[in-house]
Amino acid sequence: MNASEKIFFEKGSIKVSQTEFCVRKECFSIREIASIKKEKTLFIQKKSKVPAIVLMIFGMKFLVKGMYKEDLIVAILGGVVLLAGGIWVLQIKDIPIVTHHLDIEVSHQSKRVFSSLEEDEVQQLYEALTQAINQHQYLESNKKTRHFESVFKSNH
Repeated sequence: MNASEKIFFEKGSIKVSQTEFCVRKECFSIREIASIKKEKTLFIQKKSKVPAIVLMIFGMKFLVKGMYKEDLIVAILGGVVLLAGGIWVLQIKDIPIVTHHLDIEVSHQSKRVFSSLEEDEVQQLYEALTQAINQHQYLESNKKTRHFESVFKSNH
């Protein structure tokens, strides 16, 4: 990469230039990238309900003990603890985690080169790579056109 080369994106260990795409310690030639693709995966993080269920069991134990021994205070305390545990169980929700990915195809192999929880980060990198690939294709087609023009002029 030379000093006059256009940089489309640079952040941390990621750099997209006219001729190269570097991510972490790997570099790919822009001309070798056959395609780029964005994907996302969904992971459900399960939250444990065990502490709330244990609280409900203790509440049930005190409620039954208070009713069996006819101790109203222990029974009410057990009922309150049981109710608190039940409300806690109902409040516990699983957390969906969406991860966004950027894949490239190089030498007929798909390679996941970047992943982020932030969709915008992947989108910025996708757009920079698209610009670099489009510019490379444009410059290559201009080279071919100039070559054909020079061949045509020399033959006529």
